[in-house]
Amino acid sequence: MSSDELLNQNLQQKHQILNSNDKVSKAKQQSEESESSSNLTEELNAVYAEEDSYLDPFLVSLQALILPKETW
Repeated sequence: MSSDELLNQNLQQKHQILNSNDKVSKAKQQSEESESSSNLTEELNAVYAEEDSYLDPFLVSLQALILPKETW
């Protein structure tokens, strides 16, 4: 896979994540307006019934690369 293809794939995934985050934010805002925690759960369930919530292995590995090394 070329670097352009990887970049394009990464940009598409970021777009999907931003769309999901926007939908989650809207669901949270609507729930706060109605002040009902059960509504938030229902609205989030509706979002994730349509949206994929998996973590892309490629992005996970990239994130792991930028974390500082720590001694435990």
